[in-house]
Amino acid sequence: MHAPGERHLWVNALCIVQDDAEHKARDIAYMGVVYGKAFATIVAIYGDSADAGLPGARPGMRPPQKIETLVVQAGLRDLDYDPDGGDSNEQVILYLVATPLPLHFALEASRWDTRGWTFQERMLSRRRLYFLERCVYF
Repeated sequence: MHAPGERHLWVNALCIVQDDAEHKARDIAYMGVVYGKAFATIVAIYGDSADAGLPGARPGMRPPQKIETLVVQAGLRDLDYDPDGGDSNEQVILYLVATPLPLHFALEASRWDTRGWTFQERMLSRRRLYFLERCVYF
């Protein structure tokens, strides 16, 4: 039994002894319980190996989001946007940012989605925090 408020972090690569086949097989059999009882599972989608890390977990690991500026004439017929309903000689500045892919597309395109053991992470975890190259999904 754990005291209220006590916190734990389970890291598969550290908590499961990787070079002892018997110990590893025993612990892997309990992963359903680990995922099912976890508050949240941190999923590293980005990268080709376990050494890729979590993009954005530290400053400078992720490029800043690009913001594009678009200046248009207010009241243009071809522009279905006129915030003030004002003078057609006025300029309007629009700031545009790209939104990330919907999560299901990002998962389908990832190497993570091709690994059999990750099926448990997806199906048995109550909550997942997905780290991708440019964003995080919860």
